[in-house]
Amino acid sequence: MAVSLVQPAATLLATASVATDVRCFLDDFLFGSATASYQVEGAVKEGGRKPSIWDQFCRERPDVKCANVADDFYHRYKDDIQLMAKMGLQSFRFSISWSRAMNWDPALHGMRPNPEGIAFYHSLIDDLKSNGIKPILTLYHWDLPLELHTELSPQGWLNSDIVQHYAEFATLIFHEYGSKVNLGTTFNEPLSFTTAGYATGREAPGFTGSPIQVYAATHNVWLSHARAVQQFRELKTSRVINDEARIAIVLNADYAYPLDASNPSCIALQWIHFQFCAPFDTFAMFRFALTASSLLVAAVASAQECSSSVSETVIAKIDNNTYYETCAVEDEGVTFNISTLFKAWSLSYSTP
Repeated sequence: MAVSLVQPAATLLATASVATDVRCFLDDFLFGSATASYQVEGAVKEGGRKPSIWDQFCRERPDVKCANVADDFYHRYKDDIQLMAKMGLQSFRFSISWSRAMNWDPALHGMRPNPEGIAFYHSLIDDLKSNGIKPILTLYHWDLPLELHTELSPQGWLNSDIVQHYAEFATLIFHEYGSKVNLGTTFNEPLSFTTAGYATGREAPGFTGSPIQVYAATHNVWLSHARAVQQFRELKTSRVINDEARIAIVLNADYAYPLDASNPSCIALQWIHFQFCAPFDTFAMFRFALTASSLLVAAVASAQECSSSVSETVIAKIDNNTYYETCAVEDEGVTFNISTLFKAWSLSYSTP
């Protein structure tokens, strides 16, 4: 039995009963939906797509399901867009599969464009716009091409060479879609994929054991973001990218409040403060290391400092994913240190 809940968003807003003390959304607020390439596309061996670290990770972990078919978005996106239009959605955020848009070239020891993959995203964007839906493009939602993990040493985001690879990827995407897409983001939730991928092992590439790896990966992610923002601004000046286009980074932080507001120094509040504030501070991960654990001082000392020009461009615009609110309570038996932090992350994270 089918149950229809589809109504235009504008109709729902117009007929909704709103309390007088509740603020309304601004006129330019976009009601939309969002996806990630590996989560929905499927077609992992079609259109010239090559494996990502998630393809390998799911094969190695029996508790992780591979997204070989997923929502079959690669074949069904036109139908999905029609459903979005019927619902009255105004925007759609999607991510580019790096390993679909580009393939590893051993001769170059780098990535080269894949015309079939590029054409797929052109078709997706064109269909969205023809249905009155604003495309919001995310460059990276965790599915690193496998060769950028296996062919680099250290692997993946632990290697400083990844910054140049990412800059080349961003440049390609900006040239291809910069005249069509006005809203873009460089990364989705870097705190999540660096921690779950390089410390707790709950997500690809599944590394465990060393908090230092998180700081190395985070450092390279922020440098990559800065390079992409610089390139975005240069291409905007040269009119490759639309004048009204904006670039952002999507972070994640959830609101929390203390059960006992009279005890602001409790361990729960310290943890919540870090969870909320760290994503919004470019180098908070590094500064936090100095007070959290002596083990990480070496990581901070060895991390290459960003140049002043990179530091100035690293934050262009911030978006935030928030999922829920929490009530924080103090546990007198817990000592706040880096081990406690990563244990909490390990228990709370699940695969996408």
